Amino acid sequence: PPPTDPTGVRSVNAVTAWTACSCGAKRITITAIIDIKRGAPIIAMAPTTQSISCMVLAQFDGSCSGAGTNLAHGGCGVAIYVVRFGIAKLVRLQRHPLPSAHSAALAEAHGLFEATAGAVDVRDDLRLQGEQPVALIQGDNAAAINFINKEARIKAMTLLPTLEKAWERVTTDAQDLIYEYIPRELNKIADNLAVQARIAARPLCRTGAENPR
Repeated sequence: PPPTDPTGVRSVNAVTAWTACSCGAKRITITAIIDIKRGAPIIAMAPTTQSISCMVLAQFDGSCSGAGTNLAHGGCGVAIYVVRFGIAKLVRLQRHPLPSAHSAALAEAHGLFEATAGAVDVRDDLRLQGEQPVALIQGDNAAAINFINKEARIKAMTLLPTLEKAWERVTTDAQDLIYEYIPRELNKIADNLAVQARIAARPLCRTGAENPR
């Protein structure tokens, strides 16, 4: 994961790079970017992001409480970074309360859509500045990622409108977006934001407020 900001998650403290050994085999080099205390974990960014001159990286997650009940409510969170040669800068933290989200899967679907929209906005701003960034969206919900990559179908009909809205955005002005599954352990910031959004949605669910469209 990229470096973290104000959400209490540990930051990346090293970068990795692939080099060629004299014997011809690939060799990975890990270089600390800050002082690492003895016994502390080494948290390194994947080498795939370091070979790209400019990347927009959006990570999303969703959260729900009271799923399946009349008091169900949720939220989604999105963290967006601009990564240049492996050095990440956090540019957006988004919390979206979802007062009528009745399941975690629906909250995740909203997160995917918001991450798509946010990544497109940041990417287009960078293009106006003369850069040509790659846009990568990551989430820990395999079903949503597989749907957007057209590798699986969604059986839950309640999720389709939100996921299809995201797909529509992809097929219009975001054809070059890349979607990738990551383990939950690498998605801590978006998870934290989703929980904050869910908490903010709790009083709204009692008023009958609807999710944003």
